[in-house]
Amino acid sequence: MSKSTQSFRRRRSLPGVLAVWLLLVLLVLPGPLQAAVGIQRWSLTDELGDRWQISLFEQPDPDFQAGWRLRLNALGAAQHPDQQRPLLLQEAMGGQWQLANRSEELVPSGSVEIPLGSAQFELTGLTPIPSAEIPLRLAVPMATGADHGVMLTPELVAALHSVLQ
Repeated sequence: MSKSTQSFRRRRSLPGVLAVWLLLVLLVLPGPLQAAVGIQRWSLTDELGDRWQISLFEQPDPDFQAGWRLRLNALGAAQHPDQQRPLLLQEAMGGQWQLANRSEELVPSGSVEIPLGSAQFELTGLTPIPSAEIPLRLAVPMATGADHGVMLTPELVAALHSVLQ
């Protein structure tokens, strides 16, 4: 067999080897890392033009209460969400829900500094569950006392609905 044929066979099998390696890594990851793999993320712009990353995930840290969380990460240096006040979820048909602020979960238990551009909220216990078809808006509490409105995309609304069921 020529060297070029051997080289071609090695290159052709490389994607298969990588796929098997990735599968093995995912099967042996510890629980918290597996949960991190399942994080759903969106990048949205608020009514003032500031960008946010919104994440939905199950709390992986056993030091904190289990359940689904919504995390906001500011994508601008001057954006500082309030890390104490609840997040208001508003439905286009008038429904409103307050999500408890769980920003203390952003850092390990006993740590002092919470990142200024991030806040985290509990999704457990929203009753009734918001519809998957009706538009939703977040009123993001800011450290300045004002709220920034963020309209959720239909994909995020559907994902939120599915994790709450």
